[in-house]
Amino acid sequence: MIYNECTTQAPRFYCDAMLGGTARWLRLLGFDTRFHPSIDDKVLAQHANLEQRILLTRDKRLPDEQRPDRVYLVLGNKVDEQMRELVTRFHLNLTATPFSRCSCCNQRLRPCSPEEMKLKLPADMASPPQAGFICPACGRCYWMGSHVARIRQRMAGFSDAFAMES
Repeated sequence: MIYNECTTQAPRFYCDAMLGGTARWLRLLGFDTRFHPSIDDKVLAQHANLEQRILLTRDKRLPDEQRPDRVYLVLGNKVDEQMRELVTRFHLNLTATPFSRCSCCNQRLRPCSPEEMKLKLPADMASPPQAGFICPACGRCYWMGSHVARIRQRMAGFSDAFAMES
């Protein structure tokens, strides 16, 4: 069964092993996206069903063999193509909250003080950020540095809606 529901709530995803880069970009857009590349397809489908997530896959056999409750077969070959496809298909521009999740472990980020940032970042950093965000699970720090403009530019390639946020 191919996922065919349209909703204004932010969808939650589970990406198969072929979609690691896409999982990272979904997280950068703020979507709750699980990705564990070493999980067997059967277990992957079970987890997606149990957590009521949309299973994203490039494996044409997976939907028929594992029969997940919600599945979407991603057609794009490259990450940017896949992201444009998903943004369009699931209207992700309506529910995106960019830079609100850890791109590595999927946890929601929390604000952190300049003092906390100094403790987490290398002491020899040329110009440490004054404030930013931290992942409560893995401890990664995020801040609005020059790299954010490049990320936003790439996001704009997924949808015109993201270009306005630059």
